[in-house]
Amino acid sequence: MKLDSYGDIFFLIVGLIGLYVFERQFFIDQLTPILITIGTYTLQLLNSLLKFNHPTDFPTLLARGATILQVLFLVWMFFFQANVLLFYLAFIFSVLEVAEEILITFLLREAKPNILGIWQWKKSGVINNQEEIKVF
Repeated sequence: MKLDSYGDIFFLIVGLIGLYVFERQFFIDQLTPILITIGTYTLQLLNSLLKFNHPTDFPTLLARGATILQVLFLVWMFFFQANVLLFYLAFIFSVLEVAEEILITFLLREAKPNILGIWQWKKSGVINNQEEIKVF
């Protein structure tokens, strides 16, 4: 497993702690999307641990976009104040990214590196093999 997987987990935890410490009222007001994000990340982590015995680290385009938006939101929050638009953009991209990783995890038999997203499979044939598309 790569260090990135642990880094993603710690980034989420530290970001949430920072949000709570510096913008407590915003944290409380946005608790529902925060819990949805934590829940989807936890579901994806458990899914990958059960299937591959380690967290997945797919460098999908959605993962990159979600990370950029999360960092942008946190930097903006630390220097100015929490921005609702940046928060919801980061939230939406994060949930979509996790949904994509869950789908990728279900479709793969074994962990593969360098999967850029679901769209890549149709284009490059990463998973065009019928044997590969077994969920269980």
